[in-house]
Amino acid sequence: RRSCLCLPAFRPTPRPAPLHCTMAPDGHPSVYVSSNGLLEVTAHSGTEKETVLNLSAKGRRHKVKVISALPSRFPFVEDLALSGNLVTDTAPLGLLLALRHLDLSRNKIEDISPLEPCVLLQRLNLESNKLLGIPAFLGRLVMLETCLLAFNKLSSPTDVSTMGRCPALTEVSLASNPLMDLPGAHHHALSSLPRVHILDGREVSQAERRAAASEVARGRMQLLEIRMEEQGKKLLEIRDGQLETQRTLDHVERALSPTRAEP
Repeated sequence: RRSCLCLPAFRPTPRPAPLHCTMAPDGHPSVYVSSNGLLEVTAHSGTEKETVLNLSAKGRRHKVKVISALPSRFPFVEDLALSGNLVTDTAPLGLLLALRHLDLSRNKIEDISPLEPCVLLQRLNLESNKLLGIPAFLGRLVMLETCLLAFNKLSSPTDVSTMGRCPALTEVSLASNPLMDLPGAHHHALSSLPRVHILDGREVSQAERRAAASEVARGRMQLLEIRMEEQGKKLLEIRDGQLETQRTLDHVERALSPTRAEP
């Protein structure tokens, strides 16, 4: 009888399912997310010429946290989806100068100022993040057509005014932000976004826009009246102060008069 050594069956550690991306004909990289949230890219060589990358978290166990590898490996990407991940730092995205469509919804983002160099952006989805404000550069994106900002922490009406400076902007979402709880917020949004046709997923009618313009004009008139009233009160206080000062001076003058009359 012959004896033999039986090794246990080899069971390779399963790798995460590859993320979907559109490949160039001459290269077929696979993109993986490690357990610590780092993107891992394997490719034949060099940088890749993909223009579309879908790195959304749907159906994956591990979520993307760090995206620093993107600019060096996919510098020509135009359409990038990172929805549903744990991204906080958008600095690497500022190096993707060809970006036209960017989906960063459902992440942990507080600041989008690094996106300023991405002047070709046409569609920007930032819903369900932690944005506290909108940087001024957003109003200078002349090609931006869609900007989705619902479910953030925007609280200042000036954020809406910033977006109103985008000449091509036609679709905006602002629902579930603190600023939309302010009195007249919906009318202010319509008035500040004159070229927007779709607000919070609903088409804006001409009647609704006229009503908003009328309401905003009425509000501005009321504000002007309040300021004029406050200014009037301040002028009265100044006049009363001047009169009181004059009475005090007269009293002092009379008190000194007998003293001056003595030789």
